[in-house]
Amino acid sequence: MIRFSLVLVFVYCVTMCSIGQESLGLRHERHFSSLGVHINPALSSLSNLSWDINIIGAGFWANTDYGYLHQTNAIDALRNLDSIQIIENPELINEGLSSRSLVFDQDGGSKFGSTNGFIAGPSFYWKYNDRLSIGFSSAARFHADAQYIPEGLGAYELWNKLDNVQYTIDDAEINALSWTEYGIHGAIKLDDYSEGEISIGANIKFIGAYEAVTAQLEIDQEYFTVGDSLFGASVGEAALGLTRTNTSGDDAEIKRNGWGISVDLGVAGTYNKDIWSVSVVDLGFARLNNNADYFNYTIDENVLINRQDYESSTIIDSLLLQLNSDINQSAEAGFSMYLPIGLILQYDKAINENVYINGTAVQRLAILKNTLKRDNLIAVTPRYETKWFSASMPISWYNYKKVHLGIAGRAGWLTVGSDNVLSWFGQQDFAGTDIYVSLRIFPFKISNGSEKEG
Repeated sequence: MIRFSLVLVFVYCVTMCSIGQESLGLRHERHFSSLGVHINPALSSLSNLSWDINIIGAGFWANTDYGYLHQTNAIDALRNLDSIQIIENPELINEGLSSRSLVFDQDGGSKFGSTNGFIAGPSFYWKYNDRLSIGFSSAARFHADAQYIPEGLGAYELWNKLDNVQYTIDDAEINALSWTEYGIHGAIKLDDYSEGEISIGANIKFIGAYEAVTAQLEIDQEYFTVGDSLFGASVGEAALGLTRTNTSGDDAEIKRNGWGISVDLGVAGTYNKDIWSVSVVDLGFARLNNNADYFNYTIDENVLINRQDYESSTIIDSLLLQLNSDINQSAEAGFSMYLPIGLILQYDKAINENVYINGTAVQRLAILKNTLKRDNLIAVTPRYETKWFSASMPISWYNYKKVHLGIAGRAGWLTVGSDNVLSWFGQQDFAGTDIYVSLRIFPFKISNGSEKEG
């Protein structure tokens, strides 16, 4: 059951479950989209448009180095789910793999996995006058991550049946949350200076929290494999929090289990014809009070866990019951989750009237426990842009590990793009993908100089 679930989780997460990283093609134009206020709320007051309405938008992103599908792509993997073969014995990898073989990490060391997604509902901003911009946003979001998966939690290490193999699990943390958010937006220009303008802005978002999981191993833990059992060799501590709405195996239910609040804060300005901006986004939390439990575990030095007890479990509640019987724990009702806080720096260089180069850096800020980890990113995006057409090609250094090539295009009010476009085509070791789309409305009339459009 656990191995089958790994296949489903891996394929679903790297093909369909993912805000498309930062969905670069949606958010960097001078004809500023209302979705862009989530990157920096100050930019709406500097837009070439007097207003913008997002009708609907969606983005999906996922990436991992925990494993990969051999010689395939996103489209091929989705069409051929039944033919995916799990390589359970790493010794078979060098004997030749068929297409769509699921191979797990063999290199040791820490691994990561990250998936996030959004569906943006009606959103807008409106430049009330030359200085003030106001707006509203709505969205449903999902984020899950494990940025530092230790070697001892690799699939082949967990499945190892050899006796007396020692592994060390370093501090590790996994977090996931689904939520809705409804926000109000405001931005205002400050006094002009000799070479440009400066604007500040904020979004205040009200959070409805649905499903959540947070798990931490807080002290290094060593264990030995003994046949089908794991034998603890040192003392450790761990914690697990989860919502229980859909853990029994019954029909899935959508139920709000908590509330929260978050803010985005930004400052932006112009320098000659260039635009710079600095922002902190998703600074906030959600408190899960309904159908939510939090367990603190004390792992004894001589704890013995039989892996077969867990492999035979088919629902989360039975897994949790077995875990709580194997390890000493204390429980409390409810827990808090913190949103994926990020520091974002941008510089948009004007080459001429229609050609621009955008530089973006995203750095996660995660200090507290139970914090969703935003992916780090450095991207350079050349762009051709007019009011009714744009094309861009993001080149991004994702999590300081992988280089991705993207492409995005806008024809009128429709935008489609991917920050990892090569994942959709060709034959390669497939470990992640993304796609994003939006449909919006902005003013029909175009004007020049200081006169507003619309």
